[in-house]
Amino acid sequence: MADHQAPAAARGRPLGGRDLQPIPLRRLGAALPEGAGREDLQLRIRAGEYAVPQDSLGLVVHPWLRGVPERVDVEPLAFSVLDTVAESSLAEAAVILDAVLAGRITSERTLALDDFVEWEPYLRTHRRRARWARAVEFADPAAESPGESAVRALIRELGFHAPELQREFVLPDGRRVRADFAWEGVVAEFDGMVKYRRSQELSGVSPVDALEAEKHREDGLRALGLVVVRIIWDDILRPERLRRKLLQAGVPRAR
Repeated sequence: MADHQAPAAARGRPLGGRDLQPIPLRRLGAALPEGAGREDLQLRIRAGEYAVPQDSLGLVVHPWLRGVPERVDVEPLAFSVLDTVAESSLAEAAVILDAVLAGRITSERTLALDDFVEWEPYLRTHRRRARWARAVEFADPAAESPGESAVRALIRELGFHAPELQREFVLPDGRRVRADFAWEGVVAEFDGMVKYRRSQELSGVSPVDALEAEKHREDGLRALGLVVVRIIWDDILRPERLRRKLLQAGVPRAR
């Protein structure tokens, strides 16, 4: 990296607002306590009558950075999750909440739904409360990846019966395997492709061997009389294609 392109802190001066201007940001509005407007909130903060919820977060600071604090004040995780989910689509909310409830985040402990109760009064509008309630009802930590969470939300929005997650099957050769999604007579597997492209790095298995093992696994599921549906990221981006796949496989429609 040329010196004129290096971050300001790397060039020996503290970072400033001008350094952040080229970075695309979406400003999120902070949640407000019930009954408070934004002007009223600012007055209450200045008067010391209301403290904005915050935690202290430690940072890993690279040696070449100067003027960067070792700790910063941030919103509590539960507060931030609730505020974000209340503004998100069902798929986005599922990706977030599934991961949070499953503990797939950097945190001192796994959050439970009870951890959000104290922050729910900050949802001041019916729309935000409804989105949060819908997300909580739908969340399932059994989803093992963001892709599975997004697919599950799309299955619901396309009008199909909710699948069972991670159902276990015993193959004819005695192996026990779990299917990402299962209905009566039908299973669906989400392929994020990372498990193939990075199989050597993640599990020490070559991509070719990983593909071959997956084929044998799929053949075993079909030998049990199951219809197997393969779902990829492109199906998430093209919901009509996923709808056709599920219809052709015989996945039941929801009432």
